[in-house]
Amino acid sequence: KRGKGMNCYVSCPERGSGSGSGSGSGAADELRPLIITVKTVQNGSIVQCSKSNIQECWRISLDVDQLENMKPGDTRVFSDQTNFNVQLKENPTTSSSGSVNYQFNIVDGGLDSSLTIRKISQAEVSVTGVARTVERVYTVENCGDGCNVLYWVDANQFASLQD
Repeated sequence: KRGKGMNCYVSCPERGSGSGSGSGSGAADELRPLIITVKTVQNGSIVQCSKSNIQECWRISLDVDQLENMKPGDTRVFSDQTNFNVQLKENPTTSSSGSVNYQFNIVDGGLDSSLTIRKISQAEVSVTGVARTVERVYTVENCGDGCNVLYWVDANQFASLQD
């Protein structure tokens, strides 16, 4: 079982390097979240978490090994703080800068989600993304120096900000 403080940026030690035949589409992987919270941010120490409409914010790590081994149609838990799964829609795309974009459907909701990852070093990634449910909009942002956060706002507040 994964601890909340585990840094799992590029490869998770309990999983191995992932180059064998069961490349990430097993039932056990479906239960592991792609995004793992490291700690709750409440004191304003991270600027991205200080916006007025944010309800909760967490510093996170990303299970990049699991993400990279997903195939279209594979389903995973989005985060250990959410109650929905995401299904990879298609093979990821890579930009000219090396960022890799993953497009998902939210299972049992039909809405879209995406994550874009850029490897900074072997142990550090920059993550951006969004997942929308009927009630909430979850955003993933990089906050520099190996820091990535996940936060959510009420979907109704988000809709009024776009008007």
